[in-house]
Amino acid sequence: MRLVTRFGQGYSANITKPDLPTRVAILRNKSDQENLNIPNDVIDEIAAAVDTNVRDLEGVFNQVVGKMKFSKADVTVETARSILEKMSFKRQRAITVPIIQDTVATYFDVTIDDLNGKSVIKKLWYHVK
Repeated sequence: MRLVTRFGQGYSANITKPDLPTRVAILRNKSDQENLNIPNDVIDEIAAAVDTNVRDLEGVFNQVVGKMKFSKADVTVETARSILEKMSFKRQRAITVPIIQDTVATYFDVTIDDLNGKSVIKKLWYHVK
């Protein structure tokens, strides 16, 4: 997705998702600023998994740091993976008419042809009431 934002006197700048090296640099910088010793493999794991935006990236990083501080243990790739599993950063598929039709047809146990046909009201009325 390409976003364009305006700053000041008509200046336009493209805003795009950060690429992998940028995400790694963001996490390393954040780790250095907070004087944390986060292993490179953990940073690489987080950066590879979270490709949505900087806010999500920092959110996962903060969760990992919080877990590290709370448990008073070194953070591992397994710790990062368990946190990443709980958070959903998978790309959502686009909802299209065929997907909706298939979902409705499956739910009401009718065919897509039934949904598009004239007799759909009679067949679905039984399910609705």
